[in-house]
Amino acid sequence: MARSKHRWFAKLHVNKVNILNPGDKGISGGEKSHLIAKNIKIIGGEIAVASKDDSVIDINEIIIDSTKLGYCSYQKKSEFGPGTIIVQNAIAKNVETKYLIETGSFLLINGKDIKDKSNNVIEKLYGSEYGKSSK
Repeated sequence: MARSKHRWFAKLHVNKVNILNPGDKGISGGEKSHLIAKNIKIIGGEIAVASKDDSVIDINEIIIDSTKLGYCSYQKKSEFGPGTIIVQNAIAKNVETKYLIETGSFLLINGKDIKDKSNNVIEKLYGSEYGKSSK
């Protein structure tokens, strides 16, 4: 997936991080951010990894354990585009729902393009079915 012409608002590199029982999301990118992560472990919480609003999350080596939702990629704000998550060397266990991907957004797990897409993802988030209310 080529995004070389993309102008990022923020770019962050993260390595060797353990996230234990986050209140809402373990890792979240939004508004044209680019997160590059390696060797991540997320245990507990509502949503392990979320990308929205023209953001890209690239992860190599992740373990997700005991979360309600593993991966979520969507568009929240109309002035931005869809979210993208690219994951290599991923392990998920005790995850209630592996992914929730909005039509137009992208998720690649261990080389497999996830084609199962949903409409109105935003209606399922923020405390409705997944995550915490932002009100």
